[in-house]
Amino acid sequence: MRAARKILTMRTAALVLFYLSLAFPAAAERLPAALNQSLKNAGLDEAQVGIFVQQVNAKTPVLAFGADRAFNPASTMKLLTTYAGLEMLGPAYTWRTEFYALGTTEGGVLDGDLIIRG
Repeated sequence: MRAARKILTMRTAALVLFYLSLAFPAAAERLPAALNQSLKNAGLDEAQVGIFVQQVNAKTPVLAFGADRAFNPASTMKLLTTYAGLEMLGPAYTWRTEFYALGTTEGGVLDGDLIIRG
């Protein structure tokens, strides 16, 4: 339940950022109060967050908070590896998953190792 609440809170924070990008033309050095509260509700501190919001055709960001700090890439890397996989293998690519049983089966129960090759 706590994980679901964090996801919901972060979705709320994302919506706040989206609306901020429409409402404020200049970059901010501090987080807006609503976003700061959402982070606190999710158990996150401002020091753990880096946010950069910029409209595609704009020259300056709407919000740049912690943009000068280094962070682990997190889920962004999943997008890159997914894109690479789709480019190299194509969206219809499938592979076989093979199962090997080392041992004896008695009464539908394997007495030994199950090896999964995927």
